[in-house]
Amino acid sequence: MPLVEERLSAEKRAEQAGEVRVTKKVITEQQQVTIPVSHEEVRVERMSADDRTAEASSGANLGEGEIRIPVREEQVELRKTPVVTEEVRISKETKTENQTLAGETRKEVADIHKEGNIRERTVPPREKR
Repeated sequence: MPLVEERLSAEKRAEQAGEVRVTKKVITEQQQVTIPVSHEEVRVERMSADDRTAEASSGANLGEGEIRIPVREEQVELRKTPVVTEEVRISKETKTENQTLAGETRKEVADIHKEGNIRERTVPPREKR
């Protein structure tokens, strides 16, 4: 009489477990830049003239006049330049781990019922060839 038993086996299938999304956004932050800036300042000096100075400039006429002296200063212009400061790379790698699964199986066992005066000798099962 053949005896049958169930044995567990496992099959694998790949399915999506989730996903990774990478997004970027723009945030605003305050930054400061310090730069030296120069400018010209006007200094007016008045000196008393003596008679010799008046004689030396005898060609000077009495009347109205004007002298223009340009005064310069540096103006600062702020510029913004985009610069790559970081790069994000996403990669995947496959890792293998062992999972232990358990399940119930059934098997047939033989029950030997003796009636009368029967002697029994148990023989171990033979291996399959």
